Amino acid sequence: MKIELAYPSENETFPLILDPIPLPDENGKWWYLERPFRMIFLIDKIKKVIEVPVGFKTDFASIPRLAWIIVGHPCGEYKKAAVIHDFLYGEKIYPRLINDQIFFLGMAVLNMANWKKIIMHRAVNICGWYRYKENINRFVDLNINSCPTGGEK
Repeated sequence: MKIELAYPSENETFPLILDPIPLPDENGKWWYLERPFRMIFLIDKIKKVIEVPVGFKTDFASIPRLAWIIVGHPCGEYKKAAVIHDFLYGEKIYPRLINDQIFFLGMAVLNMANWKKIIMHRAVNICGWYRYKENINRFVDLNINSCPTGGEK
């Protein structure tokens, strides 16, 4: 499979705004999408659209705190690519290594430094198998009653 960008710009590749909401009980580690988020790319010259639905839960990039010194905070400059990557790992739409290539493409269109893209890509290639094999629930129940009085929403 040949995976490549469909468009040269960030706004065309990621046409929707990413504006996640932090989960209050997760100390800033987990966030969820209040709106869908999308990435457009090509596989073997055929346009593909990955849409991450409302309620999807992400930690952006599972980076050990010590590594933040090198590549930055988990919701840093690569967060758009990381949300897509988290979704692809959870849904297993493509094989793991294809998901990792899509992540690399996403980072490329975000104009990240080459050394940082390579480190992030190698990290998911080497360590990603652990997350990929998990079948965890990556969605937030948006129908939870959150009224302080205990009444219906």
